[in-house]
Amino acid sequence: MINASSDVLVSGACATGFEGVRDQFERNFGEHREIGASVCVRVGGEVKVDLWGGLADPDIGRRWERDTVSVIFSATKGAAATCVHLLAGRGEIDLERPVAAYWPEFGRKGKDEVTIHDVLAHRSGVSAIRAPLPEGAFFDAEFMADLIAAEPPFFPPGQQHGYGGMTFGYILDALIRRTDGRSLGRYFAEELAGPLGLDFWIGAPPQVEPRIAPMLLPEIDPVTAPEFFLLTADPESIPGLLFGNSGGYLTPGPRNFNSREGHAAEIAAGGGITNARGLAGLYEPLALPGVDHHGVCFDSAAVAWMSTVHSAGFDQTLRLNMRCGLGYLLAVDNRWRPPRQRDSLLIGPDAFGHSGFGGTIGFADPTHGLSFGYTMNRMSSAAIVGRRAQSLIDATYQALGLGSTDSGAWR
Repeated sequence: MINASSDVLVSGACATGFEGVRDQFERNFGEHREIGASVCVRVGGEVKVDLWGGLADPDIGRRWERDTVSVIFSATKGAAATCVHLLAGRGEIDLERPVAAYWPEFGRKGKDEVTIHDVLAHRSGVSAIRAPLPEGAFFDAEFMADLIAAEPPFFPPGQQHGYGGMTFGYILDALIRRTDGRSLGRYFAEELAGPLGLDFWIGAPPQVEPRIAPMLLPEIDPVTAPEFFLLTADPESIPGLLFGNSGGYLTPGPRNFNSREGHAAEIAAGGGITNARGLAGLYEPLALPGVDHHGVCFDSAAVAWMSTVHSAGFDQTLRLNMRCGLGYLLAVDNRWRPPRQRDSLLIGPDAFGHSGFGGTIGFADPTHGLSFGYTMNRMSSAAIVGRRAQSLIDATYQALGLGSTDSGAWR
C-alpha cells in the first residue's frame, strides 16, 4: 500500500523496474488533478503494474477500490472491434464484403458499397446521425440501427476519414446480430470477457452498479480547447450532432452515461464498463499473438493486419490528424500542428488500441508483449488521451528501456 500524499491513498503492486509508472501515477493526483484512477501494465503475460487510488465518488468520499469500475466511453470500440475480428477469424464474416451483404437495409442512401473494412477504418462516411434522437435513443440498438440505415453518408465512402463516434458501435452490433444471432454485448461477454476472466461489460448487470464510479464531465476552456469541442456548439456539424443529438446520453441529465439505464445498455461504441485491469486483460491476447488464452487466440498475421495503417489524415469528426488500423487507433504525433489540433497518441510504432472520451485508454504492443490499461473518473478535455494517460504510457515505455518519441512513436 503506497501513500501518494496525505489526501490520496494509492494501493496495489508494482514490479521492480516499473517504479517510474508508480511514481507518475502518484504525481498525477497532484500535478494533473486526478481524482480516482487505475493503471495496469502486463508484459509477456505477467502483471508488472496494478495500481488504483483516489476517490471513486468525491461527492460522498467513496474510495476507488481494487474492484472499482467506470464507463470507458470510446475505449469500448477496441472491444467491439476485437469481437468482429474473432468472427472474421472463424470465417463467419468477411471484412472486405459490403455491410449490406449481411444487413441489406444498410445499403440505402449511397451506402451499398461501404465495406466492413471501411467501417472499422472510419471511412464509411456514416459519422453521425442527422435525424433528431428522442431521449434514451442510445439504449435501443435496433432503433439506432434503423436510423443509421436511413442516413446518407457525410462524405463519399472510402474517400475521407470521419470518426464514427457512436455509429461505429451500432453498425458492428447490427452485423453481429445478423450473422451470429447474439448482440455484441452478449458476444463480448461469452467469447472474450468470460474466457479471459475480465471484469468488463458492454451492458453491466445490476450487481455491478455499486462498484461503478460516476464520471465527471471535463471543464472546457474556450481559449485552449481542441477544435473538436468548439464545433460542438454548431448543431449541424459532425461534432455538434455527436454530442447535441445523443438522446441525452452525452450531456448532463437523468438518462446519461451515469444513469443505471445507461450502464445497463449495450452501447458498443461508448458504454463499456471496466477498469485498467480489464483493459490490459482484453489486449493481452493481441499483445501475445499465437498464445492461447483460454480459447482466445489471434495469429501473428491477423494481428499485423489489425495494426497496419488503414486510414490516415485529417479527421472530419475529431478535427485533427488521425491514424487508424482496423478498428483501433495507432500512434499519431500532432505536437507540431496548430494549437487546437495538437492532441497526440504516442505509443509504439506497432502498437494499437483505443482511447475513450475523457482520457481512458487500452492498447497492445506486440513488439514488447505489452498490454496497457488506464481508467479514471475525472475526464480531460483532450481529443485523444491527454496528459495523465500519456504520462503513464511514457513511464511504461521508459521502464521497457525505450528512450525517445522524437519520431512520433516510442522507439
